[in-house]
Amino acid sequence: MEQITQINFLFGIIAAVCFPAAALIWCWLSRPNRASDWVIYPFVYLTAEIVLVGFILSAFNRIASELWWGLTGLALFLLAVGVSFLRRPLRRPSLIGWSSSIGDWWRAVPRWEKRILKVILATVALTGLLNAGIVLFSAPHTWDNLAYRLARVAYYLQHGNLGYYDANYVQQIAVQKNCSILMLFSMIVSGRNENLTQIWQFLAYWTAAACVFGIAREIGLKRSASLLAAGVFALLTVSLMQSTTTQSDMLLAAFAGCVSYSLLAYRRRPRFVHLAVSAIAFGLGLGVKASFSLFIPSFLLIAAFVFLRRKLRFDAAGLSRFGLLVIIAVMVLALPAAYRDNYRLFNHPLGPEEFRRKNSYEGEPLSFILSAGAQHLVRHGFDFISLDGLPALPAVWNLQNALRYPFRRLTGIAGLELDRDLRIPWFYFPPPHSHEDYSSWGVLGWAVVWPVLLLALGGIKRRRPAGMIALAALVFIVVHAFSGVYDFGGRARYLLPATVLALPAAGLWFYSRSKALKAYLGCFIVLGCVSAVTAVLFRYRTPVIVDQYVFFRGRLTMEEEKAWPPPVRTKSVFSMDRLTQVLRDAPIFEEAIRNYERLVPPDSSVAAAVNPNSLEYLLFGRRLAREIIPINSFHRGTQPVPPEADFLLWADDFDQIFNRADGDIHLGKDWWLRRLR
Repeated sequence: MEQITQINFLFGIIAAVCFPAAALIWCWLSRPNRASDWVIYPFVYLTAEIVLVGFILSAFNRIASELWWGLTGLALFLLAVGVSFLRRPLRRPSLIGWSSSIGDWWRAVPRWEKRILKVILATVALTGLLNAGIVLFSAPHTWDNLAYRLARVAYYLQHGNLGYYDANYVQQIAVQKNCSILMLFSMIVSGRNENLTQIWQFLAYWTAAACVFGIAREIGLKRSASLLAAGVFALLTVSLMQSTTTQSDMLLAAFAGCVSYSLLAYRRRPRFVHLAVSAIAFGLGLGVKASFSLFIPSFLLIAAFVFLRRKLRFDAAGLSRFGLLVIIAVMVLALPAAYRDNYRLFNHPLGPEEFRRKNSYEGEPLSFILSAGAQHLVRHGFDFISLDGLPALPAVWNLQNALRYPFRRLTGIAGLELDRDLRIPWFYFPPPHSHEDYSSWGVLGWAVVWPVLLLALGGIKRRRPAGMIALAALVFIVVHAFSGVYDFGGRARYLLPATVLALPAAGLWFYSRSKALKAYLGCFIVLGCVSAVTAVLFRYRTPVIVDQYVFFRGRLTMEEEKAWPPPVRTKSVFSMDRLTQVLRDAPIFEEAIRNYERLVPPDSSVAAAVNPNSLEYLLFGRRLAREIIPINSFHRGTQPVPPEADFLLWADDFDQIFNRADGDIHLGKDWWLRRLR
């Protein structure tokens, strides 16, 4: 057994080396024009390789095989090398020209721009290193990941394919699978190291920043301005918080950025590779999550800007090629990700009706959608006015309340009560957060990004690229507001595709000649850099309160402080054991999980009837050694306990089915355990 494990680990290493190496060769063959291409192209090629191979191996029930991942990775690498010899004989890339060009450019940058860029780049480097440590040395923890993203990765590895199983939670079946395939690949090549499942959002973070830089360059901004825009994106609180999770929102942002950048690159340099990369990224994004479809209006706006030339002349040939490539990419990279199976199982590509209605306005009258969507837009406005990232001290909290108070008075005069009639509560005056789910853009958003984003809209009538990209960002925000229910804490992470389109406008600050505006920018850049560092170091978060909100009266009263528990600084993840790391957002399950780990041997088979949205991933244990058999099927109802199960785990809601008896063990929370043999 040890020898087999060593062989599997060897093939995992081969896959870990060959897939990225092949992607770099494909990138080199694409003849990149800009430095950002060396980040964007390999990311698109690498994720496309992994997703395609995942679909193929799943069809042969080999998706859990390190051997087959290693062999396919080696085959891809050899194919890329063979094509490179046929197309372009391999030669050593010259870095001398690049370094001298960068040096000449940097010497020509104005002094005040250099000062700001040095502060930004130093902060990006520091926060990047800190977040890299979190990715490598801490376990994933967000609730959705433990309930369905990572849980279904464990089931895929257990079953050897991506097919249907009787899941306890509908999201494990109905949500698109591309992100899960990427995380599965990370586990395969790392000996089932769960920490590295976070690497994809981290890579997407840098890719999205490169897209911001590339888009800024394509719309005509100078290098220093483009670098400013990319740096501001990298320091937004929501970007920093999302970059270390196993969620999918930063992946969607990266693919939206790749689509947009490649299209704009085609506008300036009409090459087939730009169309191909844009189409591939679109198919990948649609296969990550169905919500990527909300990007389609913005995507069509950018495409119209690209293919509609001056004097109303269409680039018909380019448009037809691009349309065909998009269709192929969707069929190959998106449809197999869940849409096809959902239609076969539930007669709808987006899954069961109850699941669809929970996440959208399907079936609601138009008047309701218009009213709710308009209120969501106003909520978005409040969410953007935040000091997220800064420590949630009383002074910071009061300052954020003061910024929001005039707008609260205006909504009150207008008769809007935005905190009512919501499935999940929303608050006018929450404390600032440093949290992957609840944080917004932070101080850099309202102080640096929004002023120039709105200014950029002035170029729409003259068909200026900056104006069109700004409009595309706003279109996404509007479409998202009218698409579905509002979640607690805001939707900034859901707006990350719009963020990639909005941030290039931040580079316009470097075109200002006003000393007052330069001083303004410098002050808020420094404050934004401070908030970025404190966000990563302290990660303040506040418990969820559902029945009260804080109302501003100049300062917080004792009653108001009681209404919101004080934000707490998260203890360093490096001082936690694995379970404490995983459960830092769900401590109510800690007793149950620790008792479960103590009582159930790692090689056991467990029949699980747990409520939907439970932390199912933790049942598999470290390295996913246990076999879990879900028997609370969302689709077929409660199933019989299989005879091969060693243990039965159930929640209180199933007591009438399993008839609690002497010897059954209360693990904690609402979980019970029974030894079957």
